[in-house]
Amino acid sequence: MTEITLHPPRVEGNRVHFSWSPATGLFLEDGYYAEYPDLTTVDASAGKLAEAYFPVCLALATLGHVRFRLPAKIDPAVLTVWKDVIDATASRLYRREVRVEFVCEPVEPGYKKVGSSSALFFGGGVESLLVLGRLLDQGTRPVLVSLAGGNWPGSDPETNPDKFAMDRRVSSELGLKLFRVYTDFREKFRFDAWDALMLPGFSVMNSVVALPSFIALLLPAVESLGLGKVVSGNEMTDYDEEYFCFSPKMTDRLTLPAWNVEYTSQLGELLKEDVCHDLYRHFPYLTKYQYSCWRNLGERWCMACSKCMQYYMLLRNNGIEPAAAGMDSAVARRNMNRLIWAVAKSAEGRKGEIWERICRFPRLRSQEDTRRILDTIRRRAFLWHHFVTPVYNAIPWQVRSFLRPLKQAALSARRVATEPRINLRLQSAPSRT
Repeated sequence: MTEITLHPPRVEGNRVHFSWSPATGLFLEDGYYAEYPDLTTVDASAGKLAEAYFPVCLALATLGHVRFRLPAKIDPAVLTVWKDVIDATASRLYRREVRVEFVCEPVEPGYKKVGSSSALFFGGGVESLLVLGRLLDQGTRPVLVSLAGGNWPGSDPETNPDKFAMDRRVSSELGLKLFRVYTDFREKFRFDAWDALMLPGFSVMNSVVALPSFIALLLPAVESLGLGKVVSGNEMTDYDEEYFCFSPKMTDRLTLPAWNVEYTSQLGELLKEDVCHDLYRHFPYLTKYQYSCWRNLGERWCMACSKCMQYYMLLRNNGIEPAAAGMDSAVARRNMNRLIWAVAKSAEGRKGEIWERICRFPRLRSQEDTRRILDTIRRRAFLWHHFVTPVYNAIPWQVRSFLRPLKQAALSARRVATEPRINLRLQSAPSRT
């Protein structure tokens, strides 16, 4: 059995450092930080700091039989929740049989009273906007939690300034408190090292720790903010296991992720197009805040990826001009061939998933330009997923692991090549509100 000691988190002003030993080889460093710019200092109980380690335990359970030594006493009900989460995740996604033990150091948790205020994980996508609209209609004014970090697609402070400008705009115009969390958690993963521990086709980040890490990163601040409820919007997906941690199979188990803190997931009964329909029809005033492209560099929409194309079509299907969400239709038309290929190669382009349904939407098919686009997407998606993808999947995972650094190097080279243009734009662009 592997034994991992989770060290008492070290608080330095408004930053908390987490670490563990021994080294596992699965991380570039066996530790990470969480920073809270809206706090002068982190005043958290030992229990809340210890509870923030559970996503690390969830990830390292891939090692098989593991004993985790937690730095403080944790409520037994919370330990039971996380054991259930680990068991459910392992049975679906991990290669090894998993058995986990939690041993708590005899340090009193010292929990402080939390309030009844609500927090909403706010990324600016249609899910968080729809949940926000519903909460406001119910008279709830949530704290908007904005999560960010280096190498975090769509939420990197250096490459995605529009995301954070939009967060500030929503906070200011709707009169809601904005609470920011910065972390290098994602940067510490050696993703290639996880292939031997995860079943093929699953990512330790997207499938396992993304949502649990969002919750955990907020825990050191819940006592200071008086938060007793945490909410997020996670729509029904056609490929639940690829995003297992956002699916009801996970969220239904996470109702008590920490002592005296409730978590609720909304929208699990809605597909993406249903979320958009409800948002655009019932809360059209929120459309102007939409931020859904996570491949952009220095701008709100890249207009070259499958997400941009998806919302371009969903906006039009609901009778809303893409410009209402900040899209430039002229750029979309110029990039249409690239957009079509991006959709055809995406997971959403597979049979039985959202683009198969979008291609049948009567409103889009009644317009000549969109009908031609949809028919081209359908043909190319069939070619890609029935011929190209099976060949790739036949390649052993060891070979794919060898090839992945080459792909990453190519992507990095492309990013470096675009940085001068991006930096020039950021320096010359007027300030945004």
